[in-house]
Amino acid sequence: MIIRKATEADTESLVKLRIRQLIDEGYSLKNENKEMIFNEIKSYFQQNIKTDRYISWIAIAEEKIVATSGLCFFRLPPSFGNPSGKIAYLTSIYTVPAYRKRGLATNLIQRMIVISKEQGYTVIRLHASEAGKSLYVKLGFRDIENDMILKI
Repeated sequence: MIIRKATEADTESLVKLRIRQLIDEGYSLKNENKEMIFNEIKSYFQQNIKTDRYISWIAIAEEKIVATSGLCFFRLPPSFGNPSGKIAYLTSIYTVPAYRKRGLATNLIQRMIVISKEQGYTVIRLHASEAGKSLYVKLGFRDIENDMILKI
């Protein structure tokens, strides 16, 4: 098993695994949207991996990516709870089913926590799927109840 930082050369595989992740989480993908979604995800990875605005660590087995992780960085106005306003956002945590329960996601998330600390971030947020929630709790994440969303 090889664990390494993803590069632009990994984009195609990252896109395919991101789509698999979303489908596994219960999102539906209409045929007429497949190409558009694929291209949007690909464009995002291409633009942001090369500038480290998106960092991804991956696990490779048998020359294929079998687990992914992603970390985005942004800044909000400072608050009492987060004086710097800096927030790291953990996303795209996915392991191919045949490689689950081997500690790969834990390994990748722990690397993301270290990277966040090294870059001066004190808050990491994420949206947990039901399948991943227990892992995040085990790693110290906790629920916050006052987040809301409005789709427009």
